[in-house]
Amino acid sequence: MTHRPTAFLLGLCLAAAPAFGAAVIVTNQTRSVHVGIPGLDAPPVEETISAPDNGPFDETLERSVIEPTVTNAASASQNSSFGELADVFTATASGTTSYSAGGTPGIVVSESQFSITFTLAEERAYTIQGGGSFPDTGSGASDFAVTLTGPGGTVQSFAKADFDPGLQDGTQIDATFSESGTLAAGEYTLAADSGVSGGTNLTEILASYDVTFTATLDDGTEPPPPGVIPLPAAAWPGVMMLSGLGVAAWKKRRR
Repeated sequence: MTHRPTAFLLGLCLAAAPAFGAAVIVTNQTRSVHVGIPGLDAPPVEETISAPDNGPFDETLERSVIEPTVTNAASASQNSSFGELADVFTATASGTTSYSAGGTPGIVVSESQFSITFTLAEERAYTIQGGGSFPDTGSGASDFAVTLTGPGGTVQSFAKADFDPGLQDGTQIDATFSESGTLAAGEYTLAADSGVSGGTNLTEILASYDVTFTATLDDGTEPPPPGVIPLPAAAWPGVMMLSGLGVAAWKKRRR
């Protein structure tokens, strides 16, 4: 005959045990900031800083080339990170690029690039939100883009072309986006970048991006009935220990 306390404990453990999904695997990351400034009488600048591993990346390059009568400058920054906690994978990235040139023999360049490729073992709900900024002007090239691609191609795409009014009046355009949905199991790439480039331009040209992405596993757990208080995670080791003691007692009674 089943010992009632033991049966109760076993049922409690099996019915209410928390579910855990497979972790999101990041298979590749490419994150960098870059500036390039040509020189005439002064030495040129060509510099890149790249993320060495999957850790947080927070870098800024601010460089200038000072000629006898003019100064040319460029700046590129990025602050990005990614990881998973409690079945929620989160990636965040923000970057800013700018340049100004009093007189240059070539093209000044500033770039901030972010890209991670990751694998989902199961279906997950996702959100992607953020924004970008760029000048509505034909003087000095600027761009920003945020994309999410997967097994079927492009999932989401946000770029300067989607928000540019094309008036070329110099207004700084601040774009925002927010989308959500469901991602099937598979390999995905989240990418974001901004960049500016051009020749002589006394007015600073600036472009930027920011994005926050989440992929959340739905463990299928329904809310508890009214009046039932769910056990906190810290209580599970004690529940499992009591269950083991109950099973041992039941076996002893049967002998």
